[in-house]
Amino acid sequence: MLPIRDVIPSHGIPVATLTLLLINALVFAVQLMADAVIVVAWPASLFMHTGVAHFVVNAVFLWLFGENVEARMGRPRFVLFYILCGIAAALVHGWLGAEGRAPIVGASGAIGGVIGAYLVLYPRSRVLMFVPLPLSLVEVPAVAFVGMWFVLQFAITAAVVHALGLDVSGAALLISHLVAFASGGVLCLAFRRPVVWT
Repeated sequence: MLPIRDVIPSHGIPVATLTLLLINALVFAVQLMADAVIVVAWPASLFMHTGVAHFVVNAVFLWLFGENVEARMGRPRFVLFYILCGIAAALVHGWLGAEGRAPIVGASGAIGGVIGAYLVLYPRSRVLMFVPLPLSLVEVPAVAFVGMWFVLQFAITAAVVHALGLDVSGAALLISHLVAFASGGVLCLAFRRPVVWT
């Protein structure tokens, strides 16, 4: 199944979301050109990925959910929100002693916060999925789709940790992602703008 979009109507061009996607892509391109796992400090680490699969998964989820979260917060608030969620995940990651040579949390922390905010702001939303066999479009509850994000994040990062022989526990990975998700859910209550009924 391939996600197409969520069912919440668009609110114009999501400039901040597109900009964050572009920055993620540019930083990942630099990583690929470096042909090695590199260590960098914040803020570049908030846009780093452990591999192609990690980048693709995060880009899809940021595109799907960032648009409507940005619409509820406004562009400047949304960018600040993204950064704060990433910092929260990185701090917990470091506090748990999960230090290594790879950006294990990286962009996942910030994007996890965006996903957490989306579920708080749009708890009943659904995601439109393309199913090739049989050829059809299916609506899936967003909360179930988000469960996929957690599974994929954990599987990808755990595989990288194992492949590189890093000293990072599965608990540290899981807790860091959960903190990012929870941070987004809490912070969005302060960052969201009131709904204006017309």
